[in-house]
Amino acid sequence: MDNLMKEVNWAFETGKQMRKAILGENAFSDKNEDDNAIRSFVYRLINLSSVGDTAQFMDTVLRQYSGYGLTIPAVFKNCYKSEEDFKAIAHGYILGLKYCNSKGENNNE
Repeated sequence: MDNLMKEVNWAFETGKQMRKAILGENAFSDKNEDDNAIRSFVYRLINLSSVGDTAQFMDTVLRQYSGYGLTIPAVFKNCYKSEEDFKAIAHGYILGLKYCNSKGENNNE
């Protein structure tokens, strides 16, 4: 279970990096209009993870990374281990995509 938690944390950080790639310098603000820019991407990922569609989830993620010209983090290969691993990693990634600083929180977290 410790290993899975490490993968979830890695996926969370990966999601935060993608959020920053999409939204730029305002990525971690709490502005609603910034969050609207990734709403459809997040919504699709949530739907695919909830039904356990690893193939379509990965297709969506790979297209996003390719579209931004980014390398694909290795944590995603672990989605194929089991459905439990897939859902945990997917949810960690989505949490990172939806991350924003709480008031008074430091950006260097």
